[in-house]
Amino acid sequence: MAADAGQRTVRLSNGATMPLLGLGTGPPWSAKGDAAASVRAALSCGYRHIDAAPVYGNEVEVGEAIGASLRELGLSRAAIFVTSKLFNSEHDPAHVHAACAHTLADLGLDYLDMYLIHWPQQF
Repeated sequence: MAADAGQRTVRLSNGATMPLLGLGTGPPWSAKGDAAASVRAALSCGYRHIDAAPVYGNEVEVGEAIGASLRELGLSRAAIFVTSKLFNSEHDPAHVHAACAHTLADLGLDYLDMYLIHWPQQF
């Protein structure tokens, strides 16, 4: 992942570089119906880290905005660090792969740069 000029980054233990400044796409900042405009504006002004989660209800919209922005800005997928999260009801190891695959499909991406447990409690 290449950071944009002027972006401060941190090197993670796996060697990946993560921009320290990112756009959170959860309500109220990017409520469903507003997320695409937020993501497109953030990427156009230099943000290179997008934080999403299925529980926000807008990952399809976020993914469409990422795809459109990549084309419009001439960026590769590797130029943007995308984080999403595993929701509480999916912690069972038997559910994790399907939950991640669903997130990837909703975002229209082949991979995530980071996949987190949203909250450390299970439903």
